Amino acid sequence: MEEYSARLGAIAPEQFQVALDRFGLGRFLSARPTGVGLAWQTVFVDASSGQYVVRGNPLFPGQFEKEAFFVRLLHERELLPVPWPYLLDTSNDIFGWPYALMPRLPGQAADVGPRSDLGPEDQLGVVIALANALAVLHEVYWPACGEYQAEIDGIAPFEKPWAEWVTSRVREKLSWVRNGPGAITDQDADWAEELLTSGRDALGESFTPAFVMHDYTQYNVVFQQDPSWRVSGLFDLGEAYIGDGEADLSRLTSILLFRNPSLAGAFVRRYLTLRPPRPGFAERFAVYMLDDILIGWASGWHRRNHPNLSLRAWSEPYTSAGEDLLEPPGSPHSS
Repeated sequence: MEEYSARLGAIAPEQFQVALDRFGLGRFLSARPTGVGLAWQTVFVDASSGQYVVRGNPLFPGQFEKEAFFVRLLHERELLPVPWPYLLDTSNDIFGWPYALMPRLPGQAADVGPRSDLGPEDQLGVVIALANALAVLHEVYWPACGEYQAEIDGIAPFEKPWAEWVTSRVREKLSWVRNGPGAITDQDADWAEELLTSGRDALGESFTPAFVMHDYTQYNVVFQQDPSWRVSGLFDLGEAYIGDGEADLSRLTSILLFRNPSLAGAFVRRYLTLRPPRPGFAERFAVYMLDDILIGWASGWHRRNHPNLSLRAWSEPYTSAGEDLLEPPGSPHSS
């Protein structure tokens, strides 16, 4: 037996073979840990019938059912490659937990920033490819904003209008961090409320509800270069919901702002060239960015890296970046 990650534990070749047999996928050849996406939840498996990914030990009840729903949705729209078929086994008899088995997507991982193996031109190509793919994803429309519910194996509409749902979610996250480790100050909370107030009308601007991946970064896609960079596959859809596509800009933009602000600007501007912004973009961007930053703040990531900064001091360079990201480099208003 070999331990592939702390979460999955030790797995014997015979267990992989039983899983392959369950779906008629041939003879087990080898397995190895993955190096992209939720690496601690996935394993590459080679079989006589092809290359696969096994994802096991769900992070929350219904994770794999939710992923299966959104993978099927994107597969049916035929806009971007996803791991299809997404084969789900909810029993515990093989590994001790439910698992999903899916074909491995073609392509390679690619990163950007100071530690990237890629040169500046290729890094720019990667972020342009990410913007192109995200704009395509947001062509997957739905009748109303909502979240996946396993009980109906479908999308349940939010009980509140979009602006109220987003505002409530931010306030709920603020309540998480009011009294825990790294608790925010009253001044932080007041500043956050000011952002919500400033963004209220902008959040209320009408839009067509679309697929929102939420965890859209370079780590949850693979790329091919032929000769231009393009996204050749998308995976890890456990955070997806239906809402305003602009909310998907936040996570990757924050990574790029931290590593290379010029790439962040290139990413956002390319996306908005393909999907022009509605009025109030900068105000909405601030709220969406705060919503995402609070996840990292609650987990302690930001505080481990900059323990002496308040929530506002850490967040404001990100939440206030919306206007600058719209400006081309070298313009009088860009910073």
